[in-house]
Amino acid sequence: MQPGPILFIDKPQGIYGTGRVWLDIEFSGGLATMEYALDTQRPQRLCSKCTSYQGYKAFSDGKHTFSVVATDGLNNKYYATSAFTVDTIRPRILGVEPKNYAKGEFKVKYTEPNLKLVTLFFGSNSDTSGSCNSGECSFVESLIEGSVISYYFELIDAAGNMARSNTVKVKVDSTEPIITVMKPEEGSLYRRNVEFVLGANERLKRLSYKVGTIEKTLCASCQYYNGRQAIAAGNQLITFYAEDFAGNIGTSVRRVEVI
Repeated sequence: MQPGPILFIDKPQGIYGTGRVWLDIEFSGGLATMEYALDTQRPQRLCSKCTSYQGYKAFSDGKHTFSVVATDGLNNKYYATSAFTVDTIRPRILGVEPKNYAKGEFKVKYTEPNLKLVTLFFGSNSDTSGSCNSGECSFVESLIEGSVISYYFELIDAAGNMARSNTVKVKVDSTEPIITVMKPEEGSLYRRNVEFVLGANERLKRLSYKVGTIEKTLCASCQYYNGRQAIAAGNQLITFYAEDFAGNIGTSVRRVEVI
């Protein structure tokens, strides 16, 4: 028993970076009338009294179902279907991190349904092994402390469209600030207004302290603090926080008795 006629769609298949798509369709059952339908649209004629069709058609961006029917001289119908995607839009980069200081982690936020490759270029290096999920890719790199580097991202989708972020210059800083607390002294007795004298080894974004559930800023954009703070009576554990402009936080604690 010989096999019946075959209707075969060679193209379109896959992903295209242009809306002008090449069609290549073959029918082995002799002369026929061929029609195609795109998604849920009404059928359109490709050719009459033909065994094949080759030519360009224009399609809109998006995922498409391409259906073909070939009708022979005896009104027998033969069907074939393929799927393809038109993507002429470059990936859109929404933002990158970090901005001024780097601790080793880099992120890019984007919108692109057919993302294929993300490359981070930093200093004289590059990396394509980032972790991507829900419109965000993150990379963790080993950096030289104290160095200044420039970085940018390149995104390529499955159709070959590419987008590049702006180049950002950052200083590498992953070291916690060191706090030196001169006062209050550990284990000392104080009245309600406790004297604080402390400093850090670098200029800070914020210097603060916490007693129990109460947290208070001592100063911002500073390196030293000298003043008094009202502390509730009792045996109190005071935790000091020094946050630098890279987001690193150093701590120091003192336990005092307040009467």
